[in-house]
Amino acid sequence: MKDSLIPEEIVSNYLNGRLNFTLAADLLISIIEKSDNPEMRKKSILALEKLEGRNEKIFNVLENCLLSDEHDFVRSAAAKLIGHTYLKYGLKTLLWVIQHDKSPIVIQSIINMAENETNYHFKSITRAISNWIEDFSAHIGVVPRESKFFLDLEVFFAQDKNDYQITPLTFTYYKKISCIKDDNPWLLIYNQHVETLYFNYFNWYFLKINQDIIDSFIEIRDLDTFLDLYKKFELRKFNGSTIPKSLMYLNSLKKLILKRNNLGKFPEFLTHIGSLQELDLSYNFIREIPDSLTNLKNLKILKLNNNKIQKVSKRMKSFLSSLQIFDN
Repeated sequence: MKDSLIPEEIVSNYLNGRLNFTLAADLLISIIEKSDNPEMRKKSILALEKLEGRNEKIFNVLENCLLSDEHDFVRSAAAKLIGHTYLKYGLKTLLWVIQHDKSPIVIQSIINMAENETNYHFKSITRAISNWIEDFSAHIGVVPRESKFFLDLEVFFAQDKNDYQITPLTFTYYKKISCIKDDNPWLLIYNQHVETLYFNYFNWYFLKINQDIIDSFIEIRDLDTFLDLYKKFELRKFNGSTIPKSLMYLNSLKKLILKRNNLGKFPEFLTHIGSLQELDLSYNFIREIPDSLTNLKNLKILKLNNNKIQKVSKRMKSFLSSLQIFDN
């Protein structure tokens, strides 16, 4: 057997009987404690879950990862395994993490885990999560259900950054910005519900990762044009083609602008936002309009200009002709 095995090989050898539980666990723990590769540490934690045995040594290693690993996706993996397998011992640790860890990836992993658990001990986790969501929602100024969209945005923004922290204050800045060309606010909230959303992934992301100079940027009169120019001259290729599906939880949304998001297809989950009156998906790469768009009974304005739409069904043509404004 090789002196150095990767997590997948260790699990395979364990399942094939070439390694017993103790040796397989020790090998995985050794990788977690000694590897400088965070992806390898994460894979080793995921591999530990596939071993049938459990012991205190494994829990201690997981707890140490959850509390001290610098990479949030490693901490997230540790949180999930503790929650699924070592909750009796790790309950207090998970509660501490909910209160103190600022990574959206870690927090979301615990939220998702709690939503799918019926274990009695998870009641205290559920209460702590509920309090966390209430506080997060209050900082943004929305009802808890709609805060799911903003947390998902935080998770997206955190994907490639180890030191990213949840910063709900930034959403307050978005409320202050309007596109000078048509006076559309980036974010308009009324009675704790999002009513207008002008979301461009790059623009929002740029402000999120420049917290230290954000005040200077919002002073720019035509911020949208400035950011469009900046994006063109950026050396790194930007691909902002992902829109959180939790956007459909904004069920009081009346005006949605998703221009220039590099969308390759129509986000069909948008057809569940029955309150929509205006939808702007111009300057993307959409090729087809789904018939489910007809579910939007309150829609009056649809803008799809500068896309790549090739054909429209008869049913859709009838629907489009009923709109007040249709730009294609």
